[in-house]
Amino acid sequence: MSLLTDELVHSEGTSLLAPFKSLHIQVHQFQHEQEGTPILKDVDILIRQGETVILKGESGKGKSTLAKLIAGIIPLRDMEGCIYYNEENVANLSLRDYHRHVLLVPQDTVLIYGTLKENIAMELTIDSLDLDEVLYVCGLSEFVQEHGLDCLISPSKDNIRGGEKQRIGIARILIRKPDVLILDEITSALD
Repeated sequence: MSLLTDELVHSEGTSLLAPFKSLHIQVHQFQHEQEGTPILKDVDILIRQGETVILKGESGKGKSTLAKLIAGIIPLRDMEGCIYYNEENVANLSLRDYHRHVLLVPQDTVLIYGTLKENIAMELTIDSLDLDEVLYVCGLSEFVQEHGLDCLISPSKDNIRGGEKQRIGIARILIRKPDVLILDEITSALD
C-alpha cells in the first residue's frame, strides 16, 4: 500500500487527504456520558511529522480516551474542543480518509474467525514482502513457521495466547502503513 498524495482520488470522486504534517489536539473538556466529571480537561498537544509523543500518567486518567478521540473511535461531537489534521478540523473530514493516515492499536485486539492472514489483512490486499516484514517486526515469524499463515484463528477458543493476539493487532495496523500510529498500552500482553 503506497502512501497517499494530494493527486489521488477516491473511486467515488472525492479527493483524499494530504500526507500527514501535523496534528493539533485541543480538548477543552471531555467526559463520558455516564461520568459526572470530565476525564480530560485543558489538553493542548501539537504533534509534527517525525515526532514521537509519549503520554504517561495514572490509570484511569484519560490516556486511552485521548487516544480514541485522536483516532476517531470516540465521536468528536461529544468533546469540547477540536482536533486538527494538517490544520483541518477532523470533525469535517471523511473518517475513511482520516483512517488511511491515522490508526490506533488498542489495548485489546479483537480477532475474527479466520486465518492468521485474514486477521491481519482484514480484506486488504497485501504484498507478501510487506507481510513478511510486518510478521518479523511484530515477532510473529516463529508462530507462522510453526502454524502457517493459514492457521485458523478462533476468537472464542484458546488456540492463541494473549501476546500473539496483541502481535496480530499490531501487524494489522502496521501493514496499513499509517502516517500516525497510536499505540495504547500495546506491550501489556507481550512477553
